[in-house]
Amino acid sequence: MNSYSEVVDITSDGGEEQKQSIARTNEPEKPIMSLFRRLIENDKTLLTNLQILQILKIEFNVNFKNLQLVEIDIYLSVMKRFLKDWPEWDAFDQAINQYKKENNQNAIEMMLKSKYEELKSYLQSIVDTTRPIAKKAVEDVVDIANLDLKDNKEKQSDVTLVIEANRSQFNNLILRHPKKGMLFNGNKQEKTIKSYILPLDAILNWWNVQIQVRVKVKHDIILYYSRETKHKLKHTLVNKVLRVQSPIPIESSLQLQIKYDGRHKTTVNTSVVTNNLQRIASMLGQPDAGESRCIIDFIVKEIGFEEKLDVPAYYKRTLSKYAYKRYLYVDNADSDAVDKKYDVQLEEIITPTFEMFVSDCDLEGMTTCEVNVKCMMCDVTFTGMNIVQLLNDHFQEHASEKPWTCLSCGIELPMIELADSWWCHRCPPY
Repeated sequence: MNSYSEVVDITSDGGEEQKQSIARTNEPEKPIMSLFRRLIENDKTLLTNLQILQILKIEFNVNFKNLQLVEIDIYLSVMKRFLKDWPEWDAFDQAINQYKKENNQNAIEMMLKSKYEELKSYLQSIVDTTRPIAKKAVEDVVDIANLDLKDNKEKQSDVTLVIEANRSQFNNLILRHPKKGMLFNGNKQEKTIKSYILPLDAILNWWNVQIQVRVKVKHDIILYYSRETKHKLKHTLVNKVLRVQSPIPIESSLQLQIKYDGRHKTTVNTSVVTNNLQRIASMLGQPDAGESRCIIDFIVKEIGFEEKLDVPAYYKRTLSKYAYKRYLYVDNADSDAVDKKYDVQLEEIITPTFEMFVSDCDLEGMTTCEVNVKCMMCDVTFTGMNIVQLLNDHFQEHASEKPWTCLSCGIELPMIELADSWWCHRCPPY
């Protein structure tokens, strides 16, 4: 059971020189606004369970007098996770740091009001989704120990088992019906020869794929652009014979987010970057220009939706409004579980994400350039005149993947189709 003295830490990345006191009125403030102000002053704050309960009570009218302890535990666990993972913390931190430098108190107050509404709206959807789950937990007399809601202070993470495997092994790791107490599939997977139609966009949006564009200016080799897919994965072992709660669909922001690193940046029209990329494409030369230009076209198409960019800068973006899920297992008919007490499956949830770097390099004096794509899973890099064909040949090995299901609408989609559409999918009604 959660102890009310336990804490969750919320951190701001501001520097020491920015720890200025922010004036405030003596009027009582809502807990979320108080949290913002403590973050502005201290850069890091510890939020106790009692303070989280106060947020739930005052901001969202959760009446704990009428709740069972298991329900309170569920509320606390959910709030701890999603409060800390609010996607707007980076933007909040960056804006506050800038307004502090400008000593612009009015801008800070206006932004606090705006972010207060955004965070409250974000948490409201979490609370609304949690209510029926918490109530159902009591009705079904769920075993709290199995839910693993206890917070162990000595625990560094929720990982209870670490397995090293490549993707093919991982996809075929779990025996659906354990045999003689054995959960894992020890059989060697036979390779099946199958040809897939793999669009270039699908390959570049696959997991663990890195694109780099390098230029030589005078005597220096400079990284002008880099992009890497870093899809977030979450795994949970479930027994489908038991009643399994479906993962909660949480809406993600699709805005390009800058990763603040303290360096001086210049804001430019995106056309400046795309024109530079086109210039690099024209410098590639024959015969390797054709296929390498396809990679450049992919980059230009992606960043072309942005009006302006800060350079040099690192960016990150979630590609899909909602996460996707699927269940991995090996069907084994020779199970000794005659009464089928177990239907063990590995639930995999993916939040498609990429990170990007754009340089402010002046291309004046550029003599050569290079485009390469790396499969991070295999540590293999592709470049040169046949880069697209080489990528297609290589990713045939990775293309055999189970489909994904949208957490929001439940539609099942092939991974190749999802990756080809930048992991975007419109839930019905269209």
